[in-house]
Amino acid sequence: MFDVTVTTDVDGIHVTVTTPVTDREDVYAWALPSKGGALASRLARAVQAGVVLTNPVVKTDVNGKTYVSVDSQVMGRHMNADLKRLGY
Repeated sequence: MFDVTVTTDVDGIHVTVTTPVTDREDVYAWALPSKGGALASRLARAVQAGVVLTNPVVKTDVNGKTYVSVDSQVMGRHMNADLKRLGY
């Protein structure tokens, strides 16, 4: 259901989660410092395994556009500890 993309630019590393099944494709995103490549890879693997973003629900906004609402099991500041707790 989710596509995960990891990109690097001058601002650092971005892990973006999208889905093609709704009008608004963006689901969730994290920004990491440029030295966080290993952490970004672990995060991407955990998202693809389905343990990071839970309880996906397709909703409709006030303009009639659909989007996916999810709960994240990983917080930015505690990302390393959260990923270890999830087995990544």
